[in-house]
Order: sequence, then structure tokens, then C-alpha cells
Amino acid sequence: MLLQDLIHQFILMKKRVPLHVIELLDYLKKSYVCGELSASDYKNLFRELNKHGVESVGMFILENIFTINRKAL
Repeated sequence: MLLQDLIHQFILMKKRVPLHVIELLDYLKKSYVCGELSASDYKNLFRELNKHGVESVGMFILENIFTINRKAL
């Protein structure tokens, strides 16, 4: 699973765009605990979110918002 897929799933579930990377981390953790993600997907996404950091993930969301919203519709 890619970071963009995680954001897309977040939007489908919450009916809004994540406002902060912390929301994505919480959603990632919930998805893993509920069995919706494999351990390897969880580790990879967690690593990617931390690697990019708060600033760049926020920019990733902003830069891809139109693409993500089109998929959600």
C-alpha cells in the first residue's frame, strides 16, 4: 500500500482530507489494530510517514488533494 492509498482511504472513511500527519498516523494505527493492514504495510507506511516528516507529508497532501478527491468521488 502506498501513502496516497492511505490518504484515499482516510478520505473515504472520514469524508474529509486529513488536516495533519498525526491524523494519518492515528488512522494507520487503527487500521492495523483492526486487521485492515498487514504488519508489513503498517511498517512501510509508518516508516514513510516518519521519513517524510510533518512538513513534506503535509505538502504531499496538498499537492495530491485533487487527484485524491477525484478518486474518492
